[in-house]
Amino acid sequence: VAEAPTEMLADRDYGAIASRVKEANPDFLWGGTNGIDPVLMLEAMSKIDYRPPAQVHLFPAPGPMLKVPAAQGSLALTTFESHAPFTDDPVIAQFVKTYAERSKEAGIPYPAVDLQSAIAYAAWQVLEAAVTATKGTDDKALAAWLKKSEVPVIFGRLKWTGPQNYVEGSDQYKVKQLQQARWVVVWP
Repeated sequence: VAEAPTEMLADRDYGAIASRVKEANPDFLWGGTNGIDPVLMLEAMSKIDYRPPAQVHLFPAPGPMLKVPAAQGSLALTTFESHAPFTDDPVIAQFVKTYAERSKEAGIPYPAVDLQSAIAYAAWQVLEAAVTATKGTDDKALAAWLKKSEVPVIFGRLKWTGPQNYVEGSDQYKVKQLQQARWVVVWP
């Protein structure tokens, strides 16, 4: 197992990181990276004719990863992807459909609901539930209601009973894999 050296990521010196990973010759690459960083790392590795046999990138930008051949088979974490069973609920299926249509109309290159858009949607679901339940927008009333309530959202149920109101409950994260240019949840 090789872990990308975080001190080098700040410099964006992906060529040096790629060389160190290739030299280590790991069976598995863990990239605790997000956004576009995994794409830049894989492109740098491709330039030196290297591809890790197995790889996980924490929260990569899903659209750009689709375009990198070396990313096929990559694993990542997610809370939601635009396929069953996530889309079995008709309300969620309609959201996914509308999101894709409007994204395409706006020229957004990756029009699928995924981790970031699902979390944003869930934030609005939480706010709507709290405002509806308390019949108002008083922040103290909303917070009190949330502390004693569990809210169903697009990817599960959230509750705020942990230290400093940290969201606790069932594990919301799943493992997805890039298969044939499509992100698919593979666990659980």
